[in-house]
Amino acid sequence: MPTDGSGLVVKTKAKRYVNSDAPLLTWKLQYRQHYLDAALLLDGRGRHNLQGCTSCQDPDPIYRCLDCHGYWMYCQKCIVEIHRSEPLHLLEKWTDDDFFEKCTLRDLGLRIQLGHPKTVSCPMVKRGHIDFVLIHTNGIHLVAVDFCGCPDKREHYDQILDVGWWPSSPLDPQTATMFQLLRLFHSLNLQGCIPATDFYRSLEQLNHGDGLVCLPDRLQQFMLTVREWRHIRMAKRGGHGNDPTGLNATKQSELAVPCRSCPHPGINLPQGWEREPPNTRWLYGLLLQEDANFKQKSRLRSTDGRDPALGPGWAIFVGGDTYFAHLSNYVDQEEINHCVGFAALWSANNRRSKGLRATGVGSVSCAHNDSFRPNGLGDLQKGEHYVNMDYIFLSSIMATSLLLVTISYDIACQWFRNFFTRMDQLPVHLQLSPAINLRFRIPKFHLAAHKEICHAPFSLNYTKWVGRTDGEGVERMWSWLNKVAHSTSMMGYGGRQDTLDDFCNFWNWRKMVNLGSSLLQRMTLAIPQATVHRQAFRAFTDGLREHHTAELLEWESQVRAWELDQSKPCPFDLPHDDLRMADIKKAMAEEDHLREERGNGTYSDTSPSAFLISGMDIEETQQELRVAASKRDLTTVEATQLQTSRTNLLKRIKRFRETQPMYMSGLSDYLKQFPSDETTSTPELMPLYLPSFFPAAQQHLICQPNLNELEDRLRFAQTTEVLSNLRRQLRTRSFANSYKTRNAHSQGAYTRSRLLQNQIEVRIWAIRGQYDNARAALLSLRGPGDWETSLRLLHAEDIRGINERALTAEEQEEYRHARLLAGVSPESVQNELDGRGVTSLRVEWVKARARADRWQEEVLLLEEEMRRAIAFCKWKAEYWDNAATTRCPDDIDLREGIRAYAYRQAANERRRASQWKDKWQAIREHARLVMNEQHGQIDDGLTVPPALIVELDLEDDVETDKGDEI
Repeated sequence: MPTDGSGLVVKTKAKRYVNSDAPLLTWKLQYRQHYLDAALLLDGRGRHNLQGCTSCQDPDPIYRCLDCHGYWMYCQKCIVEIHRSEPLHLLEKWTDDDFFEKCTLRDLGLRIQLGHPKTVSCPMVKRGHIDFVLIHTNGIHLVAVDFCGCPDKREHYDQILDVGWWPSSPLDPQTATMFQLLRLFHSLNLQGCIPATDFYRSLEQLNHGDGLVCLPDRLQQFMLTVREWRHIRMAKRGGHGNDPTGLNATKQSELAVPCRSCPHPGINLPQGWEREPPNTRWLYGLLLQEDANFKQKSRLRSTDGRDPALGPGWAIFVGGDTYFAHLSNYVDQEEINHCVGFAALWSANNRRSKGLRATGVGSVSCAHNDSFRPNGLGDLQKGEHYVNMDYIFLSSIMATSLLLVTISYDIACQWFRNFFTRMDQLPVHLQLSPAINLRFRIPKFHLAAHKEICHAPFSLNYTKWVGRTDGEGVERMWSWLNKVAHSTSMMGYGGRQDTLDDFCNFWNWRKMVNLGSSLLQRMTLAIPQATVHRQAFRAFTDGLREHHTAELLEWESQVRAWELDQSKPCPFDLPHDDLRMADIKKAMAEEDHLREERGNGTYSDTSPSAFLISGMDIEETQQELRVAASKRDLTTVEATQLQTSRTNLLKRIKRFRETQPMYMSGLSDYLKQFPSDETTSTPELMPLYLPSFFPAAQQHLICQPNLNELEDRLRFAQTTEVLSNLRRQLRTRSFANSYKTRNAHSQGAYTRSRLLQNQIEVRIWAIRGQYDNARAALLSLRGPGDWETSLRLLHAEDIRGINERALTAEEQEEYRHARLLAGVSPESVQNELDGRGVTSLRVEWVKARARADRWQEEVLLLEEEMRRAIAFCKWKAEYWDNAATTRCPDDIDLREGIRAYAYRQAANERRRASQWKDKWQAIREHARLVMNEQHGQIDDGLTVPPALIVELDLEDDVETDKGDEI
């Protein structure tokens, strides 16, 4: 079996799907009449129901149950007796009109006795409501309920709870919901984001969709019951049913589902971890990510004051009272200022917030496994203020004693400034220890939008001890959570907070359940990548040793120094010596100013350089209009915009030609020799008659002296800048193609990728047109020469991505010509180029080093996370063992339930630890072997171990236990 560079062979088990177009469906079509007849048959009494009552053989049975097996017919007495333990089944009665009509067990006289076993009648029965509403999985029922009236009776709501019904009120309850239904809805709501309103209305439709029977509306009671169910289930799962101090003693964040692979001192970290040297202690650091989400809005409701959260700050949300009390001191804080124009951020911050309680939420989450942090979610009142994000971040780590925290945030380059000064103004319990090393970084995808000065210092690719963390996991989390944004936006303050707490905890729970497969898959990827990149880096280093041994030592020293102190010179940066239009314009403006100071300026308000720059700007506008006019089937709006642009362009051309005779006095005589047929209806096609328009021999006869030389300088800068832009767009196209190949697995994703690629292609060919025009002008001004070796004529086959070596050679040639034009001697230019080449090698070497280090860190980090996850399960098992006997109420039955729940949870934790240990054993051993090999091999290359076959199950690792159910 073939292996990759690490000797790792991966076998996958994939699902098999039946093709919907297979002949099987066509073959079954001949049976559809049979299936239709079978469905109609059961609208009657069926084939086996004319032999009397199924139970007592009464010759005239008229009742049947739709929920019992077989649709058998019964007499009234038998069907009532059979259903004393199933009082919510749906019945039908055969009528004299020869069809079935709906009926209920209540109609047949069945009353539900509470407070006693079903075989015992209460001697002191207390009649309950005859129209007691009971919401069940098969519909909404009106039942007759009897309560126990014995001297030692329990309260009515207790009697209802004892049989698995959830009363809507503890005071004289007249509505209840079955536990089975609450479990079903809770699962559908969390997994499928089905709203409570839609679910309840579907229950109404189950039995009364014809609208002939009017049921009492209990939607509000149902929604309140669901909210209570969420809260109590969260408390039970968090172990507070086993806590002798009671639920009211719950502390902040205690009901949050934690990330088990994150470091938790005293739980899953080894003794003395804090005394480890830095090169190993980094494994016990936190990797976090922060972001804001403006789709999670919350409307202001009149009932907000009467709708408190059931567990304020007990799970994922920050504690409301202290949070809002602190925010009240900063109502006038300025919006976040940042180094790039994030359109979404600015529009969200400045959008009208009238009628909203919250414009969105901010969150902090685990960056390596994408789990919400306890107390790591909070409302944003008006945009993304520092005061909100600071408080949420510090709340999420206030209990940590870890010594290294890395936080990624899309505006970290601005957020980190004065962070510690702002922290001093926060409550004391949020102050970080000075021993904590806090590092700020930017997510990988967002980094490209920042200024280049931010790239290396805030790059996760160049940051030690983060592995392959990308910091973009929070976007994946928002994508899932936003499915309920519409529902939660209409909820009251407390209901929304309780619901989001539950959804975030569910996300964390599913992440935990699937750790067995997710960590295995990531390790299976990381091992060969770590091996390949380490081999590539060693081969690169070996190739450089012959001629660059001294430089290698210098580069190693430089990158180590920069990793410790980023104020030192950055080894990842290349010098920027490209000639730009902006630089030439600035130089010409300074020259014009100097001429004016000396009294050699022109009498016009426009200098020669400004005149040429104006013409070239018009040229660019003409090209843009030609592209817009070439589009077919313009809409009315597009046609109007095109005509308006043509009018504005024509005005600019007329003003330009009014100034033109001052600098091109021979233009009118020249044009008389060649009459023009230009039309003002299409100004994008009108020639501008710049010096480069004319043959070189006639330019001095038409133009002012030195005007063609000024245009030469501008055209050279234009061609070099446009060529640089073209290379950038080609790199973007290569990235887009790679992204589409890896991620566009559906028709929708493929279509979006194609749209992006089409936009990139349009830009590429527009830039190519600019280059052709600028080069043609330069050829007219200079004539053929050595400059053509660097600014070559572009052919269609040249518009493609090129390798780094060719790119570097071409850039070197451009640099040579730019420096020669600046008056630098050829010898000095060559010396600079030699240094520039070594600089490029340095950058490539430190990048290769960073890639190898990050993949190696990823393997070590994943192996540590596997260890921590297993250790957490073992700790949790001991926790539940102790919790089984911590609370000992006088009620013997309750004591047994408390003990049984704890022991079941402990058994599940041990089972999970055992499964993960077995599942990861082979890959963990292989990871250790590969890491030892890499550390042991220095000059002789890496010895690849024998192939290891790892079997991956690509489906979700769904646990079968029901340990967290009520």
